[in-house]
Amino acid sequence: WQLCQQGDLEGVKAALARGENVNGVDGLNQTGLMLALERGHNSVVHELLHESTIAINNCNSRCDTALHFASASDNVTGLRMLLGAQAPGPRLTSVQTQGYLGHTPLMRAVMVGKMECVRELVSVEGVDLETRDDEGRSLEEMARYGGITDNDVLMCVQAELS
Repeated sequence: WQLCQQGDLEGVKAALARGENVNGVDGLNQTGLMLALERGHNSVVHELLHESTIAINNCNSRCDTALHFASASDNVTGLRMLLGAQAPGPRLTSVQTQGYLGHTPLMRAVMVGKMECVRELVSVEGVDLETRDDEGRSLEEMARYGGITDNDVLMCVQAELS
């Protein structure tokens, strides 16, 4: 996972060739995929997603998935790679996984004002725009909770809810 966090593509390739666990975790149960997504190391993300045993739906110790990491860090390219992951390789089982505080990946993107990620996620079949977090907050409330005053984010959410 450290090589993934550092974006060391050649190191990741070598580790995988040695048979290292593609789903190894750090002390917070974060996989290399999560850390590569968070840091925007998309060449590493691409390499990991070609491993047949990659577990893209795993949760860290806060119940966040790789999709949460991509959404919150505004990694649109990584987000698209996850959304496009297909059989026989890894597949997302849900875009609605509620992680820390009951936040979905879409809520996380809305809360931090990551507009491109918001647009990508609202276009995904199966995304529930009515989901509420553990405190009962809606997507629109999440934007305000996160201190987002960007009208584009609020308008996008409102347009999708209409």
